[in-house]
Amino acid sequence: MTSTTDGQLIARLIQHFEDADTIKPQDLRGWFRGVLANDDGQQAAWDWIRQDWQWLDDTVGGDMEFTTYITVIAGIFRTPARLAEFKAFFEPKIPTPGLTREITMDIKIIESRVALIQAEKAAVQSAVTAAIQ
Repeated sequence: MTSTTDGQLIARLIQHFEDADTIKPQDLRGWFRGVLANDDGQQAAWDWIRQDWQWLDDTVGGDMEFTTYITVIAGIFRTPARLAEFKAFFEPKIPTPGLTREITMDIKIIESRVALIQAEKAAVQSAVTAAIQ
């Protein structure tokens, strides 16, 4: 379901993120990751987590797995624009106990990935071009 390209289905799925009768809180991270990893759902999932961060914090914030939501995002984002959005949202949360290390590390992860993609972009394009000719 999380790989659907149907925008209406993505919106309906995200509406159920906060419905524990449909998606159990312990399963939510997997559903969120699936939609976030979907190019057609990424913006909607990213918007949801930013808009409903407080709900997520209230619901699973005391859980040791809470910071893995940040890690999930960092594992998917790979563009300069998404890096900037990640920083804009999470840097103000760096002083929050329990989030400092995760946010700091995940910013570095995304920065490294963005730099690698930029550094290797021309070589990859050249190799692909050579391989398909």
